[in-house]
Amino acid sequence: MRHLVDRTELLTAATRLEPLPDTVIRLATAVSDPDSSVHDLVEIVRTDPVLAATLLRHANSPWSGALRPIIDVASAVLRLGSASVLAVATARAVADRIGHAMPSYGLEAGALWAHAVRTSTVAEVLHGRLARPVPAGVVTAALLHDIGKLVIDDLVAPRGSELLAKAASTEGRSVIAVENDVLGTNHAHIGATVAQYWRLPPSIVEGIAGHHDPALADSTVAWVVSLANDVADDERLVAGTWDAESFAHVSSIGRACAVLDLSHTSLEVAIEEARKRLEHTAGPGGVPARSAAPV
Repeated sequence: MRHLVDRTELLTAATRLEPLPDTVIRLATAVSDPDSSVHDLVEIVRTDPVLAATLLRHANSPWSGALRPIIDVASAVLRLGSASVLAVATARAVADRIGHAMPSYGLEAGALWAHAVRTSTVAEVLHGRLARPVPAGVVTAALLHDIGKLVIDDLVAPRGSELLAKAASTEGRSVIAVENDVLGTNHAHIGATVAQYWRLPPSIVEGIAGHHDPALADSTVAWVVSLANDVADDERLVAGTWDAESFAHVSSIGRACAVLDLSHTSLEVAIEEARKRLEHTAGPGGVPARSAAPV
């Protein structure tokens, strides 16, 4: 079968995206290194005054739970934790890119970014509640899980605007299944290639690669990102009309909960916390999930 875009062309395009800022790469490396310390993170953040100011704003937001104003970088890093620090830094670097309209997927400007923020917020809450250890990069993996769509849309849209969205809606199949047929690959694989090119830690690469098939990835991060993605995809999360039982009856969510030893009650608490954050505060990077476009 002849594909609309050659797979090699897509993989090459994935390595041509503008690199992430050095601060983000250094933070990602430090966060994934078991021998690194909070001091290491603080020293990296201090080299980027804008990031430092952003972290201070987050550390003083209502959901952070700070009992008194936080006025220094070290306290902000301690308050937020390494997972959130890396996610905030990454969000600053990618918000504008992910915020563009993506015609081939039928997505208006801001739609994919809003989904990224919802997914990363759910992952952030789960990271703090799961009994098993989860690499701190999970929040960033959730934020970037659809980055492959950016690469695909850049090449597909000029050759067939809204092609992927129309094929999925007409044939009643998932977008990723349509991608595999039309392109011979999918956004999860392309996104993982981007993450590798950006020199992000293996746990983040695995989380992006496996967010639609976490069993194949055999990665805790992939299971968390998959669960967060499914929850964030459900309009009931933002509307507040969900209940834990109905979420858990979605087969992929039920499987993820079983693998992660997450009870329906714990899922319910996590979803409610994520919903409150999304309704009253901002997600990673300071962008509200309901925003039409990044600010």
